[in-house]
Amino acid sequence: AVVSTQSTGIRLNAEKSPFLTERLKIKVMPTILMTKDAVVCDRIVGFDDLGNSDNFPTSLLEWRIAQSKVINYSGDLSRPPVEEVKEKKMVKIQRNLRQEEYSSDSELDD
Repeated sequence: AVVSTQSTGIRLNAEKSPFLTERLKIKVMPTILMTKDAVVCDRIVGFDDLGNSDNFPTSLLEWRIAQSKVINYSGDLSRPPVEEVKEKKMVKIQRNLRQEEYSSDSELDD
């Protein structure tokens, strides 16, 4: 992943910081706030702007943040850098009636 030297990020535990989450009007997780001159100028709420999936490429997040003009971006701002976001693959586990729901690793070694 490319690291931007133009921005600074913080991670906030919303449950332990109710004053700050209320002041910044954070109601949905995740929320990314973009600030310019100490004023919030844009926000990304949830995954709607990132392909409606938590499995998005970093380039898509960079493009979305660049739309706020808070970082320099060398690509085309009129369209996202990727056409579609890869969906997570679902793995179906089939169990027989006699198999336990949970098994420990030690049982597999025997």
